[in-house]
Amino acid sequence: MMEFRKPAGKFFGIMALGLGLALGCGDDDKKDEKKAKTVAEKEEEKKEEEKKEAATLGLVEQMLADACAKKETENGVQYLGCSRSAPSSFWQRDESPWNDNAQEFSIIHGTVDDASATDWYITDKDGNVLPEKVITLKQGLPVILKVVQRDDAGARKHYLTAAPFFDSAVFRKVQSNDGEYKSSTFNAVENLTTAGSIDMYFIPMITGEFDGYCQIGVTNGSNFVGLKAGTVQPDFETGHAGATGAPKSEMYVKFIVEGEHNVSLEAHDSTRNTAYNGHAWGNDKDQVGQDGNYGACLWGDTDRCAAVGGTLETVVTKYVRAVNNNDGTMKFEEVDLNADGVTYENPRDLGGDSKLTLTLDKAHKLRFISEDTNAKHYLTAPELYKTSVFRKAMDTVAELKADYFKAVELLKAPADGSKHTELFFVPRQAGDFEATCTEDDHESQGMKFTITVE
Repeated sequence: MMEFRKPAGKFFGIMALGLGLALGCGDDDKKDEKKAKTVAEKEEEKKEEEKKEAATLGLVEQMLADACAKKETENGVQYLGCSRSAPSSFWQRDESPWNDNAQEFSIIHGTVDDASATDWYITDKDGNVLPEKVITLKQGLPVILKVVQRDDAGARKHYLTAAPFFDSAVFRKVQSNDGEYKSSTFNAVENLTTAGSIDMYFIPMITGEFDGYCQIGVTNGSNFVGLKAGTVQPDFETGHAGATGAPKSEMYVKFIVEGEHNVSLEAHDSTRNTAYNGHAWGNDKDQVGQDGNYGACLWGDTDRCAAVGGTLETVVTKYVRAVNNNDGTMKFEEVDLNADGVTYENPRDLGGDSKLTLTLDKAHKLRFISEDTNAKHYLTAPELYKTSVFRKAMDTVAELKADYFKAVELLKAPADGSKHTELFFVPRQAGDFEATCTEDDHESQGMKFTITVE
């Protein structure tokens, strides 16, 4: 019988060392292979990002070519008189969907720990808090900017005002929890104390640096006409924009639009007459030309009107309700507000010979209501809107300031509830104006009537 003998200690040690080295080399090879793969993957990802960016820039140039008059000059290409609607339509096409290309940011009232603080913090689309209050955007790409009031006790009303910046952009819509608002531009949006988000969908078209701030208490902060004309500048050491006394702190954000294209936008489509009794109309009751408190008399503000010795006027209030009969027919009707201040009574169908009557040069509050839980509804009256002067639109979550609106839309009502929005405006031209619901085929189902200004 053969006898197996254990190798000598020295020999056995050498064998074990060799085996260990061999195994170690295998691990190192795998690590090197994994590292090489990781580098290769990163390179591939970088190439894909560059490819995507190049494709996106190509889409921007295509959008500009569709929306603008292209002119070759010694200083390069100029895109002139760009449409204020075509860029939005371009980014809603199937081959270039808005959300897939959108730059997303949120401006949130308060601090991370205190919703009542006179401050903002800003997050990107992934919820990361930006280290500085600077939002950098790419020219020509769609944006979703959310202005958020958190569901916390002690929340206060605050604006985001950026009239020159918004005027340099093309808007698709602004949406709140209650509805959507269409305008060629906005001056400011305000979160009321009810928790919710105001979502702004727009395309920055002109490069540069722009100011955004809460206008409350800011000197010249709400002089939208002067701000857009460049004749006045806000004092950012005042009001909520500089609540601690330091300039451009607290409720202030800088918007930077980066790009290489020389772009100009077409003029706004408005034919309203802004002169009345020697006074110039404005968007805000505190900013009506140089006679700031004149609007207080117009809008029924007793104390401020008395302060300027003016004559107090009465605001005309109208209520229009969208009705879905759920049988293939729909309609608008005029109603009265019940004594409870919540429900409505005395419905009168609008359509045919039944018209809604407004008074020329008088301040109006038009409340648009829907109790329809199955469908959204528009109140679209572009010719009336663009010949009127608007103070604001307001729902339960948001207040919006624009020179004029194109359309307003109410979202589906909650079960056993309703949604509404209110338009504050002054009709400046007598005549008959068509009003319709432009949602799907609602007009053909009966949602069409005439508004008469006399």
